[in-house]
Amino acid sequence: MLDVSRVARVWVVVWLALGSVIGLGGCSSGAEITVSSSKLALENQRVAVQTGEFSSYIYSAAPDAAGKSKQSAMFSIYLSDGPIAKNEPAEGKTLVVFAIAGAEGSQSDERPATGSYEAEPDPFKKKGSFNKASRLEIKHGGKTADASEFESGKVEITKSDANGIEGTVDLKKGDLAVKG
Repeated sequence: MLDVSRVARVWVVVWLALGSVIGLGGCSSGAEITVSSSKLALENQRVAVQTGEFSSYIYSAAPDAAGKSKQSAMFSIYLSDGPIAKNEPAEGKTLVVFAIAGAEGSQSDERPATGSYEAEPDPFKKKGSFNKASRLEIKHGGKTADASEFESGKVEITKSDANGIEGTVDLKKGDLAVKG
């Protein structure tokens, strides 16, 4: 359960333009992801990522047997082929959002640690669920498709510093998928 009194929200913008770079799969500017969702009438649509952002906040995993709740940073990563305004893509553009739970004790003012984040259904309900990928959301054409109960997948962060985040994403639930 999210402890609202301890929520710290930090927004860091990472632009995929002449300055900073978010890379996926080792790519630099011009990184590309592939998205699929029948709800959004998208089938293996290639999205040339132009804008990347991430936000973070503190979340509490479900209490353990002793009733203690452990905390971690939850990182939401936003990727789009156009500008992002109030967590919405520009008209005619696609926005992909996925979340990863950091290591136990991680703070919201940190960047996600490098490493592998295996897909797991709703970490808020799990005891000690850390270093997990937990949500996927795709927005396109005024509609949203989302999943928190993954069939398979993981997020691999290979670089995370002041210049950006690099890695790969491969998350799937039914016909909702993002890969790149």
